[in-house]
Amino acid sequence: MKHLFLTLFVKLILITNVIAQCQITLTSATGSDAQSVCENSSINAITYSISATNAEAIGLPAGISADFTNNIMTINGSLTPNALPGLYTYTINASGGCNESVTGTIQV
Repeated sequence: MKHLFLTLFVKLILITNVIAQCQITLTSATGSDAQSVCENSSINAITYSISATNAEAIGLPAGISADFTNNIMTINGSLTPNALPGLYTYTINASGGCNESVTGTIQV
């Protein structure tokens, strides 16, 4: 009985120490995560499938927004006149039982 208890205890510890890995997968067209766009223009929607409970996008130019619903991150919108020209590198951060991130670019 003592051996059975010890075996179950060790298995429980091993199971609880497994670190979950998030997956962030680009689901829009290949290359959609590296776009060039002019001011006052819309980007082609960028979508990611994310296996996490939370996700955020940071570093987007003015007028471009991100929405995370039902494990799908959608980035879209139209650049505003005050979007400064340059290369914007955005980052998608996933969390909630795991930590993972990916980057993409939008050239204005």
